[in-house]
Amino acid sequence: MMDIVEFWLRDGVNPTAFRQAFAKIIEENPDISYDSIQSIEKKGDDVLVTVAVPEETNKGDLEQQFNEIYQTRLEAAKTAALLEAQKEHTETLTELLKLHASQSPTIINEPKAMNHSTDSSKSIKAGRDVNISDSVVTLADTLHEVTNAINQLPDSKLNEFKTLLQQLQTAIETENNLDDDDKAEALTQVKKIAEAAQKPNEASLQKKAEKAVSFLEIIAKSLEPASKLAQALTKTLPIIIHFFGF
Repeated sequence: MMDIVEFWLRDGVNPTAFRQAFAKIIEENPDISYDSIQSIEKKGDDVLVTVAVPEETNKGDLEQQFNEIYQTRLEAAKTAALLEAQKEHTETLTELLKLHASQSPTIINEPKAMNHSTDSSKSIKAGRDVNISDSVVTLADTLHEVTNAINQLPDSKLNEFKTLLQQLQTAIETENNLDDDDKAEALTQVKKIAEAAQKPNEASLQKKAEKAVSFLEIIAKSLEPASKLAQALTKTLPIIIHFFGF
C-alpha cells in the first residue's frame, strides 16, 4: 500500500536545491526514488511536488526533513549569489581605480597603504578569474560528453530522435535562467537519455533514462513557461517518454 506526501516549493523551485534535498530523502528512505514522483504542478508562483511513499512512512517527518534540507540549500545558493555580486562590485571598483591611476600621475606618490589596498583588489580579481575558468571548463567537459553520447546514436534508425536530443542540448546550453551548474546537471540527464537510446531494451539504462526525464520535468517546472528551454522540454519530453515506453 502506498500513501502520498506533498512538497510545497514556495516562489518556484531551485533545481539544484531540490536535487540535493530529494537525494537525501532517497538516501535515508530506500523505498523512495525519483520514480516515486507522481506529479509536478505549478500553483501560481509555487510548485507542488507529489510523491508516493509506503503507507507506514511518517509523512510529517519526511516533509520536515525535505523542507529543512531544501531551505538550507536555497539559502546557500542565495549567499553564493550575494558573494558573486560583491566580487563583481570589487572588480568594477578595482578597474575604476586602475583607470583613475592611469589618468592621474599623482596616484604614483600615494602612501604605501593605498598601494597595498590596490594590490589586494588585484588579488581578489585574480581569484575570481580562476573560479570562472574552472566553472567554464566543467560545463565545456559536460557539453563534450553529451555531444559524444548523442553522436554515437546510429543515424539510420534514430535520425529524428538524435536531432531531438541535439535541439534539447542547444536549448539547455543557451538558457539564460540556469547557471552553469544547473546547465551541467541538465546536460548530464540528456547524456543518460542518449546512452539509454543506444540500448533501449537494457533495463538498467532505461531506468536511468526514466529518472533523467523526471529531473528534466522538475527543471521545466522551475522555468517561466515562455522560456525557450521550458518550451523545448514541453515538446521533447513526451516524445522521449513515448520512445522508451515509460
